[in-house]
Amino acid sequence: MKSLTFLLVIILSIQNIKSQNIDFEKLMYKEISCYSSKIQIIEDLGKPLKVYNPNYECGFLSTDEQMKDFETLEYQNIKFTGNKEDNFILDVVNFNDESTSITYYKFQLNSETTLDQLNEIFGNNIPNNLKDDSGIVFIPNKDKFKEDGFIFLIKDEKLIKIMYWSPC
Repeated sequence: MKSLTFLLVIILSIQNIKSQNIDFEKLMYKEISCYSSKIQIIEDLGKPLKVYNPNYECGFLSTDEQMKDFETLEYQNIKFTGNKEDNFILDVVNFNDESTSITYYKFQLNSETTLDQLNEIFGNNIPNNLKDDSGIVFIPNKDKFKEDGFIFLIKDEKLIKIMYWSPC
């Protein structure tokens, strides 16, 4: 996990990606808001496949850094991480198949979402110089008081994964 976090920070720093900010309140999985309570998530999705401490080294979801306990609710292709006090955030979405999708405003994001469509949704500041039509795009939280956001992983110009990111 350390190496992945380090790699993402380096890549984000080098690319100096600037794009439209993302409104966390408008990002939904099914009828569940990006920020939801554990009770709401379980009511809507049922019992998680797995519940565990994510052991993030640092960031807004780090037990050590925040001095709070966090847990991850893992479902097929989706993970929510958080706690009772702060609620849970949509932490990871794997677009392994066409059945997994999330909604941002009126737009559906899924395994068929292209880089051009992401440009349309989030503004034309998303770089088109991704190596071999693959790479990452960071879109920051619209809340100016926070420094978190979402990382969109692109492969062959298609969306394959979204991950929540917060600074160390």
